[in-house]
Amino acid sequence: CKDAVNIKVNGLVCDFCARSLEKLFGKREEVSSINVDLDKGNVAVNMKPGQSIDDATLKKLITDSGYNVQTIKRGC
Repeated sequence: CKDAVNIKVNGLVCDFCARSLEKLFGKREEVSSINVDLDKGNVAVNMKPGQSIDDATLKKLITDSGYNVQTIKRGC
């Protein structure tokens, strides 16, 4: 659970939005899985053990996709 990152995102409205973020993060070798909750506007990214992506990179990945990051929380 220490390898989880929860990101609150504005602008996630459709399944296509969710799939595009899943593809984007799925390409990262640090990421073991991603779960996008459209209803809550939450993106849960699970990192591989010992791996991490810094907040600035996470924010850039999401803002470059056209969404606004509200908060980034690490752990459960």
